[in-house]
Amino acid sequence: MAKLTVKVDKGTLKEAKKLFDELGLDTDTAINLFLHQCVIQERIPFMLGMPDPGDMPIPDVDTLNRWSREALEEMDEDPEYQAWLKKMGMDKDGNPLPVEEIPNEASEKDDSEEEI
Repeated sequence: MAKLTVKVDKGTLKEAKKLFDELGLDTDTAINLFLHQCVIQERIPFMLGMPDPGDMPIPDVDTLNRWSREALEEMDEDPEYQAWLKKMGMDKDGNPLPVEEIPNEASEKDDSEEEI
């Protein structure tokens, strides 16, 4: 049996696993079912395309709040975002850092460079 590695958005995977669980499937089985259907039907087993905006449901406030929380959690895990916060003088929660913890660009210069 072959092994497949796929990159998937965390939120999408979480929602898919929830659905698969309700259907009594694990993720591996669900993906195998999808691949088998592709082979049997010799096509993607559903219509592809952009939905008509009028057909798209409007998310409720709880869903929008959940999406916002998930996006913020992902940002909190991003090392570049954390480095930017520190450079701006803030901790991971956006609170001001003590002055001695704020990076000083002058002290970060390469010692081999001399100003004349």
